[in-house]
Amino acid sequence: MPEQILNNEFLKFMTKIIIPATITTAVAIAIDVKNNISKVSWLTIFMSMIIGLGGAYLAGDYIMENLHGGQVTLAVSAVTMLTEKTFKFFLHRLKVDEILQSFFDSLIEIFKPKK
Repeated sequence: MPEQILNNEFLKFMTKIIIPATITTAVAIAIDVKNNISKVSWLTIFMSMIIGLGGAYLAGDYIMENLHGGQVTLAVSAVTMLTEKTFKFFLHRLKVDEILQSFFDSLIEIFKPKK
């Protein structure tokens, strides 16, 4: 019986939190690519996914406890978009993506085989 409860809670969390957050983050990335607002690289896409899903995950329990029905999906999408855009703004202002990109480039250069 506890396994059944665990499976139901996991399925509920996945369908009400993770899937809408993933779709919302994908839409935000697509809008950035279409508008060419900033340089979109694999690193920025990865950071957007982590930040968007993380915000939805952190707020998911609170949203599911206080909202019902179709409001849950809307609230999850709003939190995901707000989190992703806010952190992307701060990361862009602090040039974190450029710092990480140069760090990874230097790591690749260090471990690159010498000819």
